[in-house]
Amino acid sequence: MSATEFRNSLALGHRYSIYRYTISAFIYSATLSTNVKVAANVKSAKFKGLPYSIISLILGWWFITGPINTIASIATNTRGGIDVSGEILEYIHQQDPRYLYGMR
Repeated sequence: MSATEFRNSLALGHRYSIYRYTISAFIYSATLSTNVKVAANVKSAKFKGLPYSIISLILGWWFITGPINTIASIATNTRGGIDVSGEILEYIHQQDPRYLYGMR
C-alpha cells in the first residue's frame, strides 16, 4: 500500500489498531498484543476489541498481577485499541526512497 492509498484510507475513517489481552496461570501472567486490525470507524474498532476483552476476563485473573493487567487490557480495548496508523504511515515512508532523500 502506498502512502497516498493509506492516507485515503484514513480519510475515509478507517482505523488501524492493535488490541491487548491478558492470559494468566498460577505462576505466569502475560499481556499480549494482536496483529494490526482494520476497522471502518471508531465504533467498529471498539466492537473488534470485544473478543480480546472476553479472553482477558476469562483467562486473565489467575495470577497476582493478573487483575491489574486484565483491567488495563479491557480499558485499552474499550477505547478502540491502540491506534498505530502513525507508525504504519512512517514505515511506508521509510520504504520510499524519495521520502528518505527529501524528494517527497
